[in-house]
Amino acid sequence: EGAAALGENAASKIDGFMQVDVVTEAGKGPGEADRIKDALNMHFGRRRIEGDGVTIIVSGVRTAPSGYARTAEYILPVDIRFTAYATFQRG
Repeated sequence: EGAAALGENAASKIDGFMQVDVVTEAGKGPGEADRIKDALNMHFGRRRIEGDGVTIIVSGVRTAPSGYARTAEYILPVDIRFTAYATFQRG
């Protein structure tokens, strides 16, 4: 199947997420990564974005129970969850 579409001849609502990795120095561990995740949640959490016939509602930021360490870095996967709605009418 192809990528999900929104609007004409497609769904009028799509639930999705954008995943980003928060990467910090290995010695700083999960504490700094959690602070960055909290900042992302403050920026994106419960945000409504509208334009060009689409409304996107960000429902929040979620993470795995813990990240993982590599030799020089600590990585915390973060999901920014959203719902997108087609808000335009085509005739």
